[in-house]
Amino acid sequence: MEYKVYPHVLRGPDGDVAIARIDGVNTLLVPVSEEIGRGVARTIGEGIEPEPVTIEEIEELCAAYELGVVGLFGLDDGEGLDVLAVETLGLVLER
Repeated sequence: MEYKVYPHVLRGPDGDVAIARIDGVNTLLVPVSEEIGRGVARTIGEGIEPEPVTIEEIEELCAAYELGVVGLFGLDDGEGLDVLAVETLGLVLER
């Protein structure tokens, strides 16, 4: 099944993005739709909002926060988390 993803980051009231420690590695959380982003934001806490971003913006955020991986929520099954190297993000999201 082919579908289009619309990546988002989760921002807090202070403007910082949501980062989780997954298997000992700091990971930028990237829901693949606004709907999934809202669900994840509700789980994280009050004041967290999904914000649409481009692949380039994700790469810039990873560089700014010194992150090498992103956690994509909902890429294949709508609920799972796929952790990928930021270098492969463009290949995965443009499929």
